[in-house]
Amino acid sequence: MPVLELPRNEILAGRLVKVRVQLPELMPRIYVKIWVYDRQTYLILDGPHWITEFKPNGLGKIQATVELEIPYGCMEVEFEAIAVEMQTQRESHKVTVHRQVLPPAGPTLPLNG
Repeated sequence: MPVLELPRNEILAGRLVKVRVQLPELMPRIYVKIWVYDRQTYLILDGPHWITEFKPNGLGKIQATVELEIPYGCMEVEFEAIAVEMQTQRESHKVTVHRQVLPPAGPTLPLNG
């Protein structure tokens, strides 16, 4: 199964989120399918994206980074991914990471006073 790493800080609507995807380095040729799912509307918001280019991280794993868009109006999202072995098309179990989404900060208006 792929491992998804997301930023610990808040996820803001209308912004891109960098997601790091990691797999064990000794695995056969694998690619990862990743997408973002809206928990309120049950719709896929971004993706699916196919990640095929991984680089070793020096710690026994290979990794890649993808940016996924979080549209305005979202309140809760799930980042979901599966690993697929290229030769046999076998799929891993799905990995899901749940996150709350904050609305963007409102405009600041000068005070007349």
